[in-house]
Amino acid sequence: MNLRLLEQTQSFNNVLRVRYDAVKAMQRQARKFLKHEFQMFNTRLEMKDIAGKDTYYLTTRGVNAGSPYGVLVGQGYTSDITNSTWKELQMAYSLMPLVSVLKNSIQSVTGFHYTSAQNFYFRYPWSEHEEIKFSSYLYKKEYYLRSIPANNREDKVFWTDVFLSPIENTLLVTCAAPIYKGLDYKGVVGIDFTLDSVDFFVESLHHNQGNFLVINDHNTVIADLAIQEGERKEIVHLEDIIPEDLPMEHFVKVSDATLTRLGDYWVYVAHTSFAPWQVIYYVDNRAITIATLKNILPSLLLVILFTTLFLVVANRLVAREFIIPASLLVKHIEKQGTVAQDEIENVSEPWAPWFHAISNVFGENKALVETLENHINKLDDQVAQRTKDLSRKNKQPEKVVVDLKKAQSQIITQEKLAGLGSLTAGIAHEIRNPLNFIINFADNSKIFGEEISEVLNDVASKLTKEERDSLLDLSTHLLKNMGKIEEHGRRADAIVNSMLTHAHGGEEILREVDLHDLLNENILLGLASFKQRGFTPKLRRYYAESLGEVALHPKDMGRVFLNMINNACYILHEKSKAASEGYTPQITVTTLDNPENIIIKIRDNGLGMSSQIKKKIFDPFFTTKPAGQGTGLGLSLSFEIIVQQHHGELLLETVLGKFTEFTIIIPNNLQQVA
Repeated sequence: MNLRLLEQTQSFNNVLRVRYDAVKAMQRQARKFLKHEFQMFNTRLEMKDIAGKDTYYLTTRGVNAGSPYGVLVGQGYTSDITNSTWKELQMAYSLMPLVSVLKNSIQSVTGFHYTSAQNFYFRYPWSEHEEIKFSSYLYKKEYYLRSIPANNREDKVFWTDVFLSPIENTLLVTCAAPIYKGLDYKGVVGIDFTLDSVDFFVESLHHNQGNFLVINDHNTVIADLAIQEGERKEIVHLEDIIPEDLPMEHFVKVSDATLTRLGDYWVYVAHTSFAPWQVIYYVDNRAITIATLKNILPSLLLVILFTTLFLVVANRLVAREFIIPASLLVKHIEKQGTVAQDEIENVSEPWAPWFHAISNVFGENKALVETLENHINKLDDQVAQRTKDLSRKNKQPEKVVVDLKKAQSQIITQEKLAGLGSLTAGIAHEIRNPLNFIINFADNSKIFGEEISEVLNDVASKLTKEERDSLLDLSTHLLKNMGKIEEHGRRADAIVNSMLTHAHGGEEILREVDLHDLLNENILLGLASFKQRGFTPKLRRYYAESLGEVALHPKDMGRVFLNMINNACYILHEKSKAASEGYTPQITVTTLDNPENIIIKIRDNGLGMSSQIKKKIFDPFFTTKPAGQGTGLGLSLSFEIIVQQHHGELLLETVLGKFTEFTIIIPNNLQQVA
């Protein structure tokens, strides 16, 4: 049935296509006339104003005398018509031969009309008794409103709802299309069709049960198989004719062009290709069932009779030749070939060899199983013994491997730090010599300044008051400057000493040092290079007062502090260059003293890190600095010094764009752990 409905839907599409193509042909021809210059008739001579009315019309009556003609009527006066409107008037009239051909070839065509946005109207055919007039009500009709650009942006052919013809008292529908010249909207061309051809198509279908309908996008019934030809004189909607137990919303659930079961009904809904219409078929399931039973009942009874006779004969034959021997064979297999001999004596010849073969197979399998069990038991004993031996032998190599890995890790760490230590030591020694000269000469200059002050006091009486005050002021400033030079020189000397301490080679022993002094030395060393660039972040220190000397490797731990302070300064410097004036770069160093461990936190309010960078930040040779500015070894070496050398933890907490905080946790009993 579904295939039959699909074929009928396709046939109905062919009926609609003829009308659709007719409207498309009118649309193409109208646009062609508007695009090209032509002269079909002397429009200006044949246009005439109606006396006493704001209306003009075309007086020509067509080609053949006595045949129906079209009328072209507009609002206004011929003297006010523009050149573009004259051309559009010529286009509308020039369509009349094509309209005449379409009306003669398609019997359901009742008329053609063109409504212009320039307040004129053309209709074909037109009878003698009709009054020539122009009404602005044309622009409120559905076929015009649906053609304007605001409602038809895709410039598509469309169909109006069904309406009743006031002249012939028949149901009509209009197929229309907008007319454009380039991007300029001109009007709408439409053809009125009766529903006779649709009714004829539906009446030609043969469905003994159910009902076949055609509806449009307004749920108006276009055709109904249940209504005989000539009985339909009014507009009917789908909700007025479908059964009460088949709600309209059920039709939405049906797949397109598929016969679907909905409650007590089978429903078919298919969309047409050339109009926004739907083909609907519905039938009560009971009616189909009854009709089907009536058709197949005699054949079904005959089949049942012959099937019953065949099964009786076949059952007896199959039971004797197959079922009884097969059941006995299954029983023989279940008992592992031990069925008594008298039970299988009456078995037919084709089955007897199977019984003997199964008995032999089970006997051989039993012997094989016993042999395999003996071998398995022996192998289990051997495997258990060898496992014990291997376990005893593997304990010693495992300890050796762990020790080797630990030694290898320490060697790699020392090798990585050796190059950096040598370079730092060389630079520190080179700086130390000129620095000593600065300190010594500053000290000597201070002594000279004091002697100059004493001489000035002796000769003060020989000078004027202005000269004496000026010389005393210069002497005072000189002594102050020498004091500052000596102070900062000794401070630089302390930095160099710290660099030499970090660069000192050889294996460092675990010893107790003042953690806060170690932190302050490396903070001073880390900030020194950035002060030369004119950048000094705000430093906050929150030290635990109860924290005294701590057992650790001071040189290596100093490298960790120096590396983290350098990284923090670099990030803060980068953010300061791009941040607004309200941003204050800041480094916060905090120490906490717990019973089991010591905690050092180094936090900056810099750029933070993304989750992807955070995952790889402790990987060797991974760096976020530009090429040539970072080696990617600082945090990797710091991680090894804290975790492997000091048996502690190095934790990272960061929020992108806000802060980064490294937390170093060192056990209090490091001497016992080491």
